[in-house]
Amino acid sequence: MNTPVYFNLTIMKKVLVILFVLAASISFIHAQTCSNNPFLANGSISPSPLAPGGTGIASFTFNDNMGSYDGWQNDPITVTMCFLNIAPTNGVSAISGNGAGWFTWIYNSSINCLQGTQNQTTNANTPGNISVNIYQTVPKVCGSSANSMGYNINLQPAACMNGTNSASDDATSSYTCVAPTSVEQINKQLQLDVAIYPNPTASQLNINITNGSAPKTVFFSITNLLGSVIKKMEAQEITTGEQLITFNVSDLADGAYFLGVQDANGKGGVVRFTVVQ
Repeated sequence: MNTPVYFNLTIMKKVLVILFVLAASISFIHAQTCSNNPFLANGSISPSPLAPGGTGIASFTFNDNMGSYDGWQNDPITVTMCFLNIAPTNGVSAISGNGAGWFTWIYNSSINCLQGTQNQTTNANTPGNISVNIYQTVPKVCGSSANSMGYNINLQPAACMNGTNSASDDATSSYTCVAPTSVEQINKQLQLDVAIYPNPTASQLNINITNGSAPKTVFFSITNLLGSVIKKMEAQEITTGEQLITFNVSDLADGAYFLGVQDANGKGGVVRFTVVQ
């Protein structure tokens, strides 16, 4: 009579052991699959500061530290990149980099954001650089305010991950500004000493230029604080030595402006001046 009881207890113990092993295995698999989120890093804008009305490159790195993720068809990762006072030069065509191809991109001009949706398996610990060619929409002068120009990136992990976003892991921002003056840059890039007067001015801006090198062709322009070119001068041949060039500004409204001094390759810089009628 005792034998059947002993036999049943043995079977029950074996079943319990098997169930325990299965439960532990399932828990282990879940932890391996869903314990880590992908993350973003190395956000930057180059050059920084930007020149008034200038262009540059915004870039960041996407990385996936959770293992090869092949469940993207049901739970794709999305990356949203929104811009402040800058914009992509040509929508999604502005995007490049080895990580850019891991996502399918759209650009929403009404909110000035790019959104990428994962379109393939991402592999563990394989960083992908994503770069966006940008241009200024509303330049902000350095020192006028914090966080004046840049972008913010938000990463939405797929549902199979842990489902929580950490700001330190999943978002990166980079801000820059517009240099108010760059007489030193003009001298460094064009070997020209530039002085403007009077400043402020009411009607005429005098540009005194000393050229210590070979003659060169220079282009002058006036840009407002929004980055719009409102006056241009025909190309000027700057001979060796000192010469004076004048700009009529009597038709400009009171306010601050930038005088641009550049060669045909865009080298040079700007000098800030003020019109007071």
